[in-house]
Amino acid sequence: MLDLGFFRQNGYVNLGQVFDGEELSRFVDLYDQDRSKMGCFWHPISNHGHQTLNCEPLISSPEIDGLIRHPSLIEPIETIFEGPSCLGEVCLRHMAPRDDNPEEIWHRDRPHSTERPYRCGYLQMMLYLTDVHEGTHCFSISPEPCEGPVLDTKETGITWLTKAFVN
Repeated sequence: MLDLGFFRQNGYVNLGQVFDGEELSRFVDLYDQDRSKMGCFWHPISNHGHQTLNCEPLISSPEIDGLIRHPSLIEPIETIFEGPSCLGEVCLRHMAPRDDNPEEIWHRDRPHSTERPYRCGYLQMMLYLTDVHEGTHCFSISPEPCEGPVLDTKETGITWLTKAFVN
């Protein structure tokens, strides 16, 4: 369930455990099959030797559509956008375990859309298919209230940080 008040105050929201049981197993199997059978779509991310991604999963595994259009994911998106929306990108990502220092790459993908509800011209949804916790996370957010000042990325308002940890 989307906590829109929390989103308004922080600029992000945690949907919690969205899938479990057979549904989760089905999506994990689909992900694993895509990585193993459709390797030609999986490419290393430059400067990130521990990460690979597939930004064409609707081609390599059309069944991914059932994941990205899942009502548990679409409903919060349409609530934030106050109606139907479209996808700008769908990427599957694999982060290999590593035990060296975490990588910190702060950046904002796109500027705010101040004319849109909650200043969202797009959303980035991270869906983990394995258990994550503070010691294994690979994504963190710098909160920014939807009705507060737009923070300058060159100073303190960088929206997110990619970190790779190994437990």
